[in-house]
Amino acid sequence: MNKKNITIISIILIIVLLGVFIIIRNNNNNALNNDEINPKALIGKSSNLRKERDLKYIEDILKYANVDNVDILISWIKEFNKASDDECGIVEDWTDTNKLSYDKYACADRWEKDHEDFDNDCRMTAFLLLCNHFKMDKTINTSGNYLMFDIDAIDNNDEYKILKENRDKFITLFNEMNVEGLSAEEIKNIYNKKWSEYGIIIEESKVSLISVVLHDNYENLAFVGHVGV
Repeated sequence: MNKKNITIISIILIIVLLGVFIIIRNNNNNALNNDEINPKALIGKSSNLRKERDLKYIEDILKYANVDNVDILISWIKEFNKASDDECGIVEDWTDTNKLSYDKYACADRWEKDHEDFDNDCRMTAFLLLCNHFKMDKTINTSGNYLMFDIDAIDNNDEYKILKENRDKFITLFNEMNVEGLSAEEIKNIYNKKWSEYGIIIEESKVSLISVVLHDNYENLAFVGHVGV
């Protein structure tokens, strides 16, 4: 995995998050008022939030959901969009998700042109929104290879100060797990078991963390390959 792959993950994250945000909005029709946007018309669509109207729409939903650090996330989105253009496949309007086509290398090149630091990936972004809601009975402070780029970015960039303050929680939540000798069913439930063992819960939140757990057959490891809120 290299720096460009981290940027690519961030692009995918925006798509995953927006689909879930629309569901939250539909379940809370009295919570927000936006005469310009019909939430039902947005189901199955995604946006890179290049318009202030759309960005404000998502910002209001997140603040209503009482997640953490919404202003920081908005600044990250603006910074990413500033470094991107139409050649990357970044869309101006809400678009059918299955019609999106990103040039991941063009997006990475544009980011790296003006940035020395790593772009934030899916785990970092999701954790930003829920870091103060996570409660754990115990944590770990040593990460494996699958978090090496995340931890390098968190440890060495002032932009990720809040993540660094919650570094042990981040590692505990997303660190790879040894699955040698386990059955397919045991591997499937290994992170559920970990949450129970470490007493991990999300308190006082209207949202959920959705994780995609992948299995590395060669190294006998399970790891959170993608995550969204």
